[in-house]
Amino acid sequence: MLEQRVNKNAIPSQSDMTIVYTPLHGAGHRLVPETLRRAGLKNIITVPEQMVTDGNLPTVKYPNPEFPEAFALGKKLAAENGCDLIIATDPDADRMGIMIKDGGEYTGLTGNQVGCLLLDYIITAYRENGGVPADAYAVKSIVTTELASEICRANGVEMFDVLTGFKFIGEVIKKHEEQGVGTYLLGFEESYGYLKGTYARDKDAVVASLLVTEMAAYYRAKGMTLKDAVDSLYRRYGSYGESVMSLSMPGADGNERMREIMERLRENAPAMLGGDSVVSVRDYLKGTVTDLVTGKTEPTGLPSSDVLYYTTRAAVTVFRPSGTEPKIKVYFMAKGENSDAVSEKLAACRADAGKLLGK
Repeated sequence: MLEQRVNKNAIPSQSDMTIVYTPLHGAGHRLVPETLRRAGLKNIITVPEQMVTDGNLPTVKYPNPEFPEAFALGKKLAAENGCDLIIATDPDADRMGIMIKDGGEYTGLTGNQVGCLLLDYIITAYRENGGVPADAYAVKSIVTTELASEICRANGVEMFDVLTGFKFIGEVIKKHEEQGVGTYLLGFEESYGYLKGTYARDKDAVVASLLVTEMAAYYRAKGMTLKDAVDSLYRRYGSYGESVMSLSMPGADGNERMREIMERLRENAPAMLGGDSVVSVRDYLKGTVTDLVTGKTEPTGLPSSDVLYYTTRAAVTVFRPSGTEPKIKVYFMAKGENSDAVSEKLAACRADAGKLLGK
């Protein structure tokens, strides 16, 4: 695990930094603190009530680091000890979320934000130590922020988009290994899963916790917080934002209703979304990408999947039936001049998507 460090001196140089960690009653309770200690961090405050492995999850309703409620006990400890960073891993220690101090409050960074921070940090480390390899590549899912793609474009790194599911990220890694080409930098999904290194084919919250701590130490040495680092990304690449909406369809006919909605969207594609004209449609079931301006159609290059991906001038709206629950998930991604413009665009896209779903 320690081999995945980007800068092995970052944490020791800031060994007085203090973080709060919670495994949310799960498998990270030994691995994460021990890995951070071996990396040189001296001050790790763990949430005692949640360091007990317990499948009943007595202190949390949903042990999901995506939800702020999972950080309640951690926030209390962080406030008492003046910590700037809280890390939480889910019970099977494959997903990781963080909260950072922003003024007098603790606020969460999204999976998209953390993934982009890590990607930018890894690329920066290469630049500071001889340059980015010519064959460097990263991987993300199609519903993960386009900010990651922009970071790669600006730094000469190839980005591969794959279907949702970490197995597809693993397949890209495997293909490169079999061909003997490519320097893998990072793979991640918006749902708080990250993988650096080719030792695994799934997300790993232990190494992700190590890298976030290292990254926090790196910026701390520069007089910056992770919030400052996020703001720096937006200044360089523009403001980005994402959100998700779900429409549940319970009952025996739930799957059939989902199928009907997706079929209707295919047959009657929206001309406008969020106040802008739709300029491109990707139909992953048919395997086509259609440019609505030129009429040109190309293959997606990905396996068949019941997903519709609509692009406008400033936003993306993706409709995807859940593979595990009777619901359709809609992903929204937008770029704008500032955070207010992004929020307005996301709200407009959500409103239009809601109408299309009859919500």
